[in-house]
Amino acid sequence: MFSRSSVIHLAAVLNKKIQASDTLKIHSVLLTSRLQGVVDPNEMLEVYLGENGAFTKLDVTEFRDTNDILHETDIIITDTFDYLYFTNVANVEVILINQFVSYKDMNLLFQKVSDIRNEKLKKLVSQKKEYLGRRLS
Repeated sequence: MFSRSSVIHLAAVLNKKIQASDTLKIHSVLLTSRLQGVVDPNEMLEVYLGENGAFTKLDVTEFRDTNDILHETDIIITDTFDYLYFTNVANVEVILINQFVSYKDMNLLFQKVSDIRNEKLKKLVSQKKEYLGRRLS
């Protein structure tokens, strides 16, 4: 789990609501997954957005490299949001939060992140059990 201070550090770039069609620059913390063999970021990246306490998966229209792969990536956002949670198969996680988001909404975000992690773990465990069951039979 991220500490509150590390989230605020990441959130420092978001001093206003990001509007539809704005370009959000995500730096190399997110790109580490690209170096671990993730070929198509559109398939691997999950983006969740929060607005007024609601939390939904976001359609990202475009995900492209600008300059060099190690420098930065643009994600074109199609919705206005208060906070974003990124996750992918390499388990690189980035949370960006608008600095005006309430403490209550931040707690909701952390709970949701925890729920998403738990769901992923359950899926992995069940796939592992299924695989072992097939091997033993």
